[in-house]
Amino acid sequence: MNFLRITLLIILILPGVALSQDESLLLDEAFVTDVRQAVDSVYNMNYGASLEILQPWRNEHPDHPVWAFWQALEIWWKILPDIENTDHDDAFFDALDEAKHISDERILGSKDLDALIVNSMSYAFSARHLSNRSSWYRSLLHGRKAMGYFSDVEAMLPELGDLHFGLGMKEYFSAYLRENYPVIRPFAWMLPGGDREGGIDHLQIAAETSTFMIPESIFFLGHIQLHYEENFNQAMVYLTDLTRQYPNNGYYQRLLIRSHERQNNQGRAIQLAGKILSRWEDKNTAADLALKEELHVIRGRFLKFRGQEDQALDDFIAAYRAGEKLNPKDNRYNFIRASYYLGEIYLSRGERGHAAYFLQKVSASNLDNHYVERAKSLLHEEF
Repeated sequence: MNFLRITLLIILILPGVALSQDESLLLDEAFVTDVRQAVDSVYNMNYGASLEILQPWRNEHPDHPVWAFWQALEIWWKILPDIENTDHDDAFFDALDEAKHISDERILGSKDLDALIVNSMSYAFSARHLSNRSSWYRSLLHGRKAMGYFSDVEAMLPELGDLHFGLGMKEYFSAYLRENYPVIRPFAWMLPGGDREGGIDHLQIAAETSTFMIPESIFFLGHIQLHYEENFNQAMVYLTDLTRQYPNNGYYQRLLIRSHERQNNQGRAIQLAGKILSRWEDKNTAADLALKEELHVIRGRFLKFRGQEDQALDDFIAAYRAGEKLNPKDNRYNFIRASYYLGEIYLSRGERGHAAYFLQKVSASNLDNHYVERAKSLLHEEF
């Protein structure tokens, strides 16, 4: 993961203040039960069901800031499956800004617990996506804001389950950065102390007790075990759990396939990719096309490595066609991967015109990765 992006996940705790607890919708046990069901619906890509579950609460509390945040959460699930597309960014940030504005007005009158929680989540999601867009300074500012509100909530209600998500992220990634990135050591004084094992423990508690952050906690547990701890068996437990809980969420299906690709589980990746692609065959939203683009590339790579070039070519063509319908197509990672392998296969077959077309497309990309460099090398050597 990009060093700056990890850094922006680190929590810089600000001093907490003593608060008086008022009546809270977010602590109402009946609301918590319903919102967990609604969160599951959103993460399973069933937005209509989530709105239906929460509508009675919205009718009763129409001015609560959680509704603007909820709108942002739904937009988030239009962004995340196709992260390279910026079409929904403005709507996402506008919804978060509205949640912050409503929360700020409530906080002016008193230290309102619900407003503090919504502000913490809103600034955290804003910081996360600003880092996706390489807006590092603004992301850092929003991250600090999030954790200021987080500290206020922690001072008021330290047993809140969702707090463990923030604590887990802070503990794990601050420790990981200190241990593995020498470049940050001159700035280590800016980071809170950390504990990798303690961070994982906090995330596990959040995965069991949170209101809003259960699926995010499970995701980061899998992500950490796969990419940082290299505990592949444990990672597969978490990622498989996500795909079972949210079978309509193509993003989690993609993560599971990526984990097989990372471990070079060729047979399982080919088999599972085929199964998922069959389910998504008639689905054609941007998120669905992004899934097809990536899964066809992964399966095509493994088929090519196995010498099944004809089947691999079919996969790369399918990935290319899916990517052509997405934006920005010329700088999409999987579109570039598909184009490179098409160029390589056509070159091996002596179809130099087709090969040159795809390799030139890759070499013209603004992406900074080895496929672009390899395409330039082949063009220089062969044409």
